[in-house]
Formats: sequence, structure tokens, C-alpha cells
Amino acid sequence: MSVFKGLMRLLTRAPAAAGAEVVTSEAIYRSGLREALWPEMGAAVMKMQQLLAALPDETEGIDIGIHPDPDQDGTFTVMAHVFGPDLYALNKAVAPYRELVSVRFTAAGPVPPVPVPNSFGADFPTNDLICDIAADWAGEVWFHADGPVSGAGNVIFGEEGHGPSLPRNLA
Repeated sequence: MSVFKGLMRLLTRAPAAAGAEVVTSEAIYRSGLREALWPEMGAAVMKMQQLLAALPDETEGIDIGIHPDPDQDGTFTVMAHVFGPDLYALNKAVAPYRELVSVRFTAAGPVPPVPVPNSFGADFPTNDLICDIAADWAGEVWFHADGPVSGAGNVIFGEEGHGPSLPRNLA
């Protein structure tokens, strides 16, 4: 039966996007994800600084959410979430700066060039790894953007409870 399963995996597996590195090892995935995310930090720090400068006075706090794709295909978005009495006004004020990084597939592969987990052979929790590694990255972004060290909320969270080390305080 395992031979049949293996053959079915090969036959039904969608090909990886051109330029994508498909991995089945947790250590390689973890390392590759770090290598892809850290070069994106400069742009994310600038967005976070702009977001902090654009915050209305009514802002009660900021959380950073990591939103992995439910299909565990390796795509995800790291986004700032502001909260306070008038969410519409708050979100409108920071809309251009909320998305710190977003991994998407293109014809040339994922952008930024994150490794792609083998959808049939990955023996590790892809979305948990994404959330924990992206949380490390988001904490660095917050630090380098001189984010406030106190305030309501100000946590990093993984969507749907992903990330065993989350939630974490940003301060």
C-alpha cells in the first residue's frame, strides 16, 4: 500500500513554481525561511516607522499578526493590527503601512524567495514554523522601528493559534 501512496503522491503533486526550492527537512525549511525574511527587514522597518507616525491619538494599541495560508503552502502575510474606539478611522490612517511582508507565488517562484514545503512529504508543522520564525522577524522590525515599549496589546500572534511560542509581547 505504501508504494501505491508514493506513486499517487508523485502523480497528483502539483509542480513547484519555477525558481522555488521545495524542501522536506524542517531544519532546511527553518534556515531558508530566515534567509528569505531577514533581507526584507529594512523595508518593513520603514513601513512600521511610517505606521507609528500615522497613528491617530485614539489608538489604544498595535498587534502584529502572522497569517499563514491554511493550505500550508508556505505563503503568509505579516500585518500590523491597530485597535481603539474607531477602527474604521484607525485602519484608514495606517492602511498603506499595515502589510509588513507578504509571500506570494509568481511565475518566477515565491516572492520573497522562501522555501516551499513539500505538500505531501513535509513531516513538520509548516504554519507553526512560519509563525514562530516570522514572529522573531517581527520582533526585530518592532525594535528597529523604535516601537513603543508599553501599551495595551502590543503582541505578536499567529492566526488560528499557530506558533507554539505565540502570543508574545512586543516590548
